[in-house]
Amino acid sequence: MESDVVIAVMGMTGVGKSSFIKNITNSPDIVIGHGLASETNEVKGYDVTHSSKRYTLVDTPGFDDSFESDESITRMILEWLQQSYQAGTRLNGIIYIHSIAQPRLQGSAIDNICMIRKLCGDGAFGQVVLATTFWNEIDEEIGIGRECELVNNQLYWGRMVKLGSKVKRLHNNRVSALETLSTIAANTEVTLQAQTEMVDQGMTPGQTAAAQFVRSGRRMREIWEEESRKQEQRRREMQEELGRKQSRLEMINKEAAEERKRLRQAYYKKHVCRCRLVGKARCANCGVPIRKVFYHCCWCDTITTFFHCAGCGKRCSDEDHPSMKRQEAYCIVM
Repeated sequence: MESDVVIAVMGMTGVGKSSFIKNITNSPDIVIGHGLASETNEVKGYDVTHSSKRYTLVDTPGFDDSFESDESITRMILEWLQQSYQAGTRLNGIIYIHSIAQPRLQGSAIDNICMIRKLCGDGAFGQVVLATTFWNEIDEEIGIGRECELVNNQLYWGRMVKLGSKVKRLHNNRVSALETLSTIAANTEVTLQAQTEMVDQGMTPGQTAAAQFVRSGRRMREIWEEESRKQEQRRREMQEELGRKQSRLEMINKEAAEERKRLRQAYYKKHVCRCRLVGKARCANCGVPIRKVFYHCCWCDTITTFFHCAGCGKRCSDEDHPSMKRQEAYCIVM
């Protein structure tokens, strides 16, 4: 069936491309994926008639797939664009689908947007619809904030919107899908930059700006991953070396503390107490030499000799005197 409108549906794996097409066509051949692997592994068209117009929706494999590289997927899309263009088929537009539930654009998603820009060229942006899905999975205010960032950031969709791309919220139902479809229904045919490069300029798919960007992006990621691996290895080595130094320092500190303890004990063992009181004064009650702890009566006339040992206690033999004061003989060892 010759179509009035041909639309390519593109986007990362798992953003809802196949769901969008199934909501429109009700085709039982479309399998909806829920994992990280794309259920679409080839470029395939689905025909449908709506409001007296004949549409062909071209489902494309998702980027950032678990099994296919972005280079391989880009090559498939480029080959289809080349062959369809040579066969006389012209696109009326592209619907690029992005999950608004994704917290932020990762490196692969940014690379994908850049590849789409290289694929289309500035002159075709006016016939691109940028559709966001999975609004039901996040708070609306958060979704609006992410949508604004996509639209206003030149690194994301900003340049495309400035040059005419339309932004739509795509919900998982037939009504929303048909509303998005109608956005492109009135579009005239468009030739993408990649088609001009391949058909008019004689480039191979691998020589196009889109393919070169994906290839350079892969090389940059490989370099970045290798550098990240080296940095992680250096970090681990530094941590291990730091751990060894810390253990050695702890061992040195422990050995020093033990040596200080040994020296103190040796010094104390050899030390002879020089206190003038200990061992010279005697208890006035029992006559034993005064040791470290003793009691002294400050009211007795014999103030320099009237002591009680610790065993005889604090009661002076003179009943009128207050209790004797407990004292200690201190030997200060430096």
